[in-house]
Amino acid sequence: MVTIISRQKLAERWDTTVTTLDAWERDGVIKRLPRYTTPRYSLSDVEKAESNGMDNLYRRKEQIIRELEDKVQELETKLETIRRAIG
Repeated sequence: MVTIISRQKLAERWDTTVTTLDAWERDGVIKRLPRYTTPRYSLSDVEKAESNGMDNLYRRKEQIIRELEDKVQELETKLETIRRAIG
C-alpha cells in the first residue's frame, strides 16, 4: 500500500507554495500520482526527492531570499537619499 500526501501538505512540508510545486513537477523534481483527480504524491517519492537534492533547493531558496533582502535594503537607502535631496 502506498502512503500518499496531498499537495497542500507537501507544500507545507517543503515550506513552499503550490505554484512552486507545479514548477517542480514540470522540472521533474517531484511526480504526482496519476490515478487521483486532485494532486497527490507518494510519500516514498517525496522522501526520495528529499534525499536526492532537496537540500540544494532549500539552500538556493535561502540564497535568493538573502539577495532580495539585500536589494531591498539597497533600494531603501537610495530612496532615503533621494527624499533628502528633494525634501
